[in-house]
Amino acid sequence: WGFRSKTRLKKRRLHVSCRIALDDIVAATAMAPDEQPFGGFFFVRLETAPVVFYLCLRSAEQQSKVLKAVTRAREKLLAQRPVIISDPRDAYLQRVPRWPDRFVLNGRRLMFRINLQSVAATVPPWVAVAKLLAEVMTLSPSSPQDELNAFFDSTVELKRVYLPLTMTAAETTAFFLNLYHLLMLHARLLFGPPASKRSLRALTRKYSYNVGDMIFSLEEIEHAVLRNAMSKPKVRLQKTRARIKLHREVPRFKSKDPRRRFALALPDYRLNFAIVSGLATHSSAIQIYEPEKLDAQLDRAVSHLLATVAEVSEKKRSVTLPAVCARFAHDFGSGTKRDVLGTLLPYFEPNTRRVVHRFLERDGDSVHVFFHTHSSTKWQPRLSVLQPANQ
Repeated sequence: WGFRSKTRLKKRRLHVSCRIALDDIVAATAMAPDEQPFGGFFFVRLETAPVVFYLCLRSAEQQSKVLKAVTRAREKLLAQRPVIISDPRDAYLQRVPRWPDRFVLNGRRLMFRINLQSVAATVPPWVAVAKLLAEVMTLSPSSPQDELNAFFDSTVELKRVYLPLTMTAAETTAFFLNLYHLLMLHARLLFGPPASKRSLRALTRKYSYNVGDMIFSLEEIEHAVLRNAMSKPKVRLQKTRARIKLHREVPRFKSKDPRRRFALALPDYRLNFAIVSGLATHSSAIQIYEPEKLDAQLDRAVSHLLATVAEVSEKKRSVTLPAVCARFAHDFGSGTKRDVLGTLLPYFEPNTRRVVHRFLERDGDSVHVFFHTHSSTKWQPRLSVLQPANQ
């Protein structure tokens, strides 16, 4: 361990499986008997910023010796120089043996007794996630470390969340919309907006949450749950010297996958506007969704993005729509530009709606429909909460 020198470890022929720098230890405490995963042993909790370590010892005497050794070593270090806390962002990531290609973000603490009641288990799952989403929206990378740690510890409670089979479509939609935004903001809080396509893939496919002992990534929440019944994004062709390579398909849960029961069975094109990915071509405002207000909130998501991004020129008889409309054009009827525009007509502001309606009425004169270019490298610098319309 960090408070033993390498010379002593080598002399005693001890195998080092983990090293903890003394600078990184912010607290060392003994676990109370009711906190321990099992009896007959004594536990010490070593808390660092990204993760909490647990030492299992044979006796109370050993427990006391370890606590005293850590405390003395910390005091000696503080007397010599200021503490320099490292910030290894990868330490915030937890690997799951069953999912070797995933990194779970809500694993700062171990959840020893997953069946015990907790705050997350005593309220409906969509309420628990909504509270966490409201909390993360108040944080930034420069927030005090104790506030960040409190949030990271709160997300651990998602492991206790029970997702009942009786959840309605509205409850499922509200829960997973909030979960998507919570996971996305959690990742941005730790690592910032992706700087390359490689880091974008890590954000959408690898960074995940453990929810009720099930693993969900951003890509799975978007395409295998929320957009399960809708079209896949248009496949782009990438020319190479020898062949034309298709981009990777989006995920869909298989029939035996326990997560499949949450996949929405009915399509709703409004979800394309409600899912805020953080890209510059999308909205910068996130709603906290509630099942009883879901329909009005989804309408608001469409109207807000059109008011923010869409461009209408009466002189040129042209309409420029958000990039998401082009990526998922087949969610709007037959997928033609005119169908997309006609479907979105009720969501424009009144003055703009009248202009677009005149465009569509005149069959003889064509209306020019364009789409903003989808970019996977430009990101919103900051995301905010979209307040209800009556506020």
